[in-house]
Order: sequence, then C-alpha cells, then structure tokens
Amino acid sequence: MKNPLQEIFHFTRSERNGIAVLVFIIAILIIALALPNRFYRLNTELGVDEKASDSLLAEYRSKLVKTKSKYSNQSSDENRSWSEPNDVPVAGKKPVKKERKRFQFDPNSLSADSLELLGFKDYVADNIVKYRKHGGHFIKPADLKEIYYIDTNLVDELAGYMHISKRKQRFDSTGSDRKTDTLIAETKIDSIAKDTIEKDKYENLTFELNACKAEELQKIYGIGPAYSNRIINYRDLLGGYLSVGQLKEVYGISDSLYSQIAPYFKVTNRDSIQKIDINNTDAYEIGRHPYITNHLAIQIETYRRENGKFENLEDLREQGLLNDVLYIKIAPYLKVTKK
Repeated sequence: MKNPLQEIFHFTRSERNGIAVLVFIIAILIIALALPNRFYRLNTELGVDEKASDSLLAEYRSKLVKTKSKYSNQSSDENRSWSEPNDVPVAGKKPVKKERKRFQFDPNSLSADSLELLGFKDYVADNIVKYRKHGGHFIKPADLKEIYYIDTNLVDELAGYMHISKRKQRFDSTGSDRKTDTLIAETKIDSIAKDTIEKDKYENLTFELNACKAEELQKIYGIGPAYSNRIINYRDLLGGYLSVGQLKEVYGISDSLYSQIAPYFKVTNRDSIQKIDINNTDAYEIGRHPYITNHLAIQIETYRRENGKFENLEDLREQGLLNDVLYIKIAPYLKVTKK
C-alpha cells in the first residue's frame, strides 16, 4: 500500500520544472519591490535630499531667466519667441519689456527716435524717414501701411493719435493737384512763379518704358533709386514691357503711385521684347519668367522630351498646358524654333 503523503507530493518532471520557474519569478518580484527602498536609503546616506535637489533646480532656473533677459534687452520685439519657458518663477521677477509711449504726432515730421518710442521697429522708423526724404508724404493714417515691413495693427492702434497737417498744393503736367514735400505756414509771393517752373519741368517728360535707364526714371516725381531699379529689374525679368499697366506688377508700386507716374511712360517698342524659345530652353530658365510657374516650366520640358519639339505656340493650349487666359498673357513672351 502506497503512502498517502508520497502520492500528494509526487510530481512528474514537467511539474517540477514548472514549480522551479514559478519560484524564480516570485524571487524576481520580491527583489524588484525591495530595490526602491534600498535606493532611497542609499540617497539619504549619501546626503542627496529633496532640499538639495530643489536648490539645484532653483539655481538652474535663475541662470535660465538671466540668459533670457539678456537677449530680451537686445531686441525691441516684445513678441519674440524663445526656446526657454516664459513662465520661469524666479524671485517673482518678470522679463523687462520696452514700454511703448503714446502721444499726439504728425508722421510727416516725427523723428526716427520718436517713432521707435511709439513702437515702430528701428528699421521701419528709418524707412518712414527715407520715404519722406524721397518726396513721400502721408495724407491719412492708412498711408503708413505702404511702408515696407510696417506693423499694420500698430498703425491702426495709433490712428487716433495722428494729426496730419495740411500742406500747400501745386499742379503737375496732368493738371491734378500734387502736394509739396514740406509744410508751408504761409503763401510766399513767388509761389506762382515756382509752380510754373515745376510745371514746365515735368510737362515734357516722357519715357519709352523698354529703353529708359534707372537714372532717367528718377527725374519723375515720386520715383527714387529703389523704385527706378525695381522697374528696370522687372523689365529684365519679363523680357520687356508690353504695356504701361504692367508697372502695377512692380513690387511696392501702389495704385496711387501708379496713377501719378503712368502719364510719363509709353510703350511703342515691342520689337525689343526678349522671347523664350520653349523648344531649346530648359525648365529652370523657363521658370524664371514672372508669369511662368516652376510647375508649368517642368510640364513644358517634360512634354517636349516625351513628344518631341512643339510645332507652334498653339500646342501649349491644345495640349492643356495653358488655358485661354494664361495663353494670352504668356504667349507674347514665348517663341518656337524648330531647329
């Protein structure tokens, strides 16, 4: 007869292996649970406590804010973004911001330093002053929005503080009123003679838009070195002007400025237009034209490579590369050479 205890504690080999694995897992769990307390005691023995850790963290935050304040003082941009956090609490201090002043002013006479006090960037204030020196004049607050890189929201905010003085008017060759460059408190005796001289000076100025030079354009009231260079550079990019109306496409020329300078130009020489040969020009050169996107330039070159050279310009429209509107606009600047 078998012993009952032997029957209870008798295990097969597979059962013994399972028990061994179970015991090993239990031992690992016991060790894992004991480690955090061991490390905590070790940190305490070595003297690393929470107060020391907080002290090191506070020191780091202090250095971080000092660095941020250093860069904040070098820039007048209050909305500059930083890689460091903006809400680092150090001794209750906050980054110093340059305070904007508010006072009544005339944008046609205020100095660059005073414009900066109102909140304009230094380079924007310089642009305003340069605009005035080149004959520009602000008639209403919204005119300031034509200045490059200006903050239009700031202009709207300051509109109520602007008091723009009236100035004396004179007549140009078109018979329309044109403002003088400086404020005049009283009418002088020789004003009529002066206006007559100015009228004669501008009356006979007419330029062929495809042949004039930048220096010549600066004789026109309202066109300085910047505008004259842009007009010439855009002419080179186009290959030549087809009409005076294309001056509206020149960067910075507003509708009011265009109306002022358009009477001094004409386009009679269209034979000088530089045309792009779409059969012998790569996509890069084709895409340099202001009217042709890079995508369209690549399509033109791809079609030519896969189907051979274009027979005529109409192929651009027939193959769906250009719609009717774009074809009329771009075709005068293109040509097809079958050689």
